[in-house]
Amino acid sequence: MMQLTISTGSVLTKSVLNILNVLLQQIFGSILPYQFETRQPLEPIYDFIVVGSGPGGSVVASRLSETNSRVLLLEAGGSAPPSAGVAGLTLLNGANPNIFWGLKAVPRHNQGFGFVNNSIIYQQGKVMGGSTSVNAMIFSRGNRRDYDSWANMGNPGWDYDSLLPYFKKSENFRGYKTPLTAKYHGYGGPLTIEKKRYSALYARQVVEAFQELGYGVIDEMLSHQIGVAPHHTTTRDGMRVSASESFLRPVVHRVNLDIRPQSLVTKIVFNSKKRAIGVKYLRGNREYFVRVRKEVIVSAGPINTPKLLMLSGVGPRQHLSNLQIPIVASVEGVGKNLKEHNGVAGIPIKVNPDTVLNANDPRSIINQFIMNRTGGLAAPYGVEANALLCL
Repeated sequence: MMQLTISTGSVLTKSVLNILNVLLQQIFGSILPYQFETRQPLEPIYDFIVVGSGPGGSVVASRLSETNSRVLLLEAGGSAPPSAGVAGLTLLNGANPNIFWGLKAVPRHNQGFGFVNNSIIYQQGKVMGGSTSVNAMIFSRGNRRDYDSWANMGNPGWDYDSLLPYFKKSENFRGYKTPLTAKYHGYGGPLTIEKKRYSALYARQVVEAFQELGYGVIDEMLSHQIGVAPHHTTTRDGMRVSASESFLRPVVHRVNLDIRPQSLVTKIVFNSKKRAIGVKYLRGNREYFVRVRKEVIVSAGPINTPKLLMLSGVGPRQHLSNLQIPIVASVEGVGKNLKEHNGVAGIPIKVNPDTVLNANDPRSIINQFIMNRTGGLAAPYGVEANALLCL
């Protein structure tokens, strides 16, 4: 199956973004991304330490803190800026280097022709919520057969039917409710999902073109997944709902949950029995050590998770030896087998001006959003629909 995302893009300068953040804070205040602060002092030991506040870490920390366990979440980045909260300002995130890791792919002669030295910029969110605070807010699920193939490879419980109850548990779908949608959508969960609140005319015309080719308009969350699907988004009334907004903000005042942003974990510390007993982390220019009773849970993303494991002595033996890192456990798969989807951008299509968002009257766009959360600022701009095709 091939997934085609219809998109457009633009960039604003960092100085404009800084001014915009101040204005947004004054206008919207408390509905913007939560500013996480650390309660002081931290405990010397926790039952669980969670590394990373992305879609994995936020959920795990929230769920574990439902018990009496003491939980510490450490996040390398800070709180999301105000501009990250407005759905229609998605593309501005790229102008803010403070919320990205600044990673670049190894230069290759056959790719990345539009980048310096053919080194593709690899955007990973370094911020509360991880990449869910900087992405395009597209909400989708894989095809049933993808999940079933995981189970068939020897992972019982990872088939589609086993995972569906958990998909639904996390979801608060704000769309129509029928017996069919209720079978595949969740209602009342922490993560709000809604239909895209604004689409340019050209996007609707593209969907109509697919229909003329014989592809139906579908809800890609339902059982039939071949066709063209207008996007669902992780938004609430035109505002982004990241992992940290959905799963951490509602529970931030739990006395057994400590959240520490701007804290870069540099090493998992093991005892002589190769059991994790704590982590070292940097905050500012100072290194700290905090102990753990039960488990360290690493949810630092597909790049930084294996990096942290290898820095801690868990990884391919030869690679660790070459870097003179003491080996705790020789695990050859760490840092290997990363699979990333390909993206193709820069295919220009000439359209009539009246089919795209008219930015010549920004006051009207802003007023429309402030008054009733509609218009161009109420939905991620630049992503419109998925064409799910069987090739």
